[in-house]
Amino acid sequence: MTVDLTDDEIGLIQESLFVKIANLEQFERHCENQQEVQECEKLLDRTYKWQEILQQNEEE
Repeated sequence: MTVDLTDDEIGLIQESLFVKIANLEQFERHCENQQEVQECEKLLDRTYKWQEILQQNEEE
């Protein structure tokens, strides 16, 4: 699925992904049990995937 985005929209999405990743990485360091760590890792993986999709979309 391809969506046409303006440069401004791409910039906003990238910025929000970077903020989300930073917040998740910080949260992961403070997780108290394995279940929290696993949930955080799933969210990080999903966020990294969206970042990859966005980069691929930019390159096309």
